Amino acid sequence: MEEQVEYNWRIRALAKGIDPEHANKELQRIKSVYGVLTAEVLVQEAKPPSSVFHPVFQWDDTKAAHNYRLQQARSVINNLEVTIIRSGNEVVHVPVFEICKNSQDKKQSYKSYHEIIANPEDFQFVKEKAKRELVYWQKKYVAYEKLQDIVNQVTPIIASL
Repeated sequence: MEEQVEYNWRIRALAKGIDPEHANKELQRIKSVYGVLTAEVLVQEAKPPSSVFHPVFQWDDTKAAHNYRLQQARSVINNLEVTIIRSGNEVVHVPVFEICKNSQDKKQSYKSYHEIIANPEDFQFVKEKAKRELVYWQKKYVAYEKLQDIVNQVTPIIASL
């Protein structure tokens, strides 16, 4: 069975208009030059203004530093978890905070596990997020034939959400 492939960006806005086919070829070239493809190597290769990937990066160090700190803040918030012991001594580890939409202005912010389970609108948002993540996971692994049985088991779970 012949396989056809087409390259696309998952989040097109982050690609800054770079053709995904061209991006793939350039990433393959970079990997062949360095023997590995890492974030460090890509940043190094993207520095020259003539680089295909130059427009993807923030080169203003003040703005980049602020964006990096925002990412660090997200990591701190996302790294904290709570251990819940339910009846029967079932231990569950969940993030303390999840991203949700504010009901007033529809902007996203973090809400605690306890806020989410107490608010049906927030719980629905998290439920829809879980469904999107499962659909993404299913699409990501469907290409691996050896995982087909597991991928198929996710379908009824997605439908139940």
